[in-house]
Amino acid sequence: MNKSISLSLAILVAGCTSAPQRPLPVQDPQTGAPVPVYRSALEGYRAFADQELAPWREANEEVRSAGGHVGILKSHGGHQ
Repeated sequence: MNKSISLSLAILVAGCTSAPQRPLPVQDPQTGAPVPVYRSALEGYRAFADQELAPWREANEEVRSAGGHVGILKSHGGHQ
């Protein structure tokens, strides 16, 4: 029993020590400190853009022809 526990611990330790190492950050040769990498918090920002509005009479007619608001939900896969 003790041999199996020792073997299990040896395998566990061997697995932990062979973990892949991350590359070291680039360092400033004069100071030896890591060179900071600037990344803007607004990097992926997209400005707000107004959507083009449909004329209200056409929108109302579309809803009416679909059977009202419940008809719109049914025609677009909503709850029935």
